[in-house]
Amino acid sequence: MASNHNYPSSSMNTHPSDYDHFQKFGHPGKYKSLQVINNATGSFTASNYGAGALIVGEASTTGHADLSGGGRVNLAHLTKGVQYDFSLKEVACNAKAVYVLIRNPKLS
Repeated sequence: MASNHNYPSSSMNTHPSDYDHFQKFGHPGKYKSLQVINNATGSFTASNYGAGALIVGEASTTGHADLSGGGRVNLAHLTKGVQYDFSLKEVACNAKAVYVLIRNPKLS
C-alpha cells in the first residue's frame, strides 16, 4: 500500500478537525447552493461557475438568461415557480427574484 505523507495517518479519510461534514464528504444533492438575483446581473463564470438551473420567483419578471453554449432566454416567457435546467453564463432581471441553483460538480 502506497503511503501518503500529506496525512498524519495512513487513512485517506483523515481531515482537519474543523471540517464540517460537507467539507469532509461533499454535498450529497444535485445542487449545492443558491444565488438570488434581484434587480441585478449575476455572472456564473470563474468563481461562480456551475449555475445549472433557475426558477423565476415572481410574476412579471423581465430580463434574460444567457446560456453557456450560446443563446438567450427571455425571462418574461418563463413560468413562475418552474425549475428550468439551463447551463447558465449570466442572469439579469428587474426588481423581481430569480433563483439560480449552483450544481454540485461531483454529481452528474
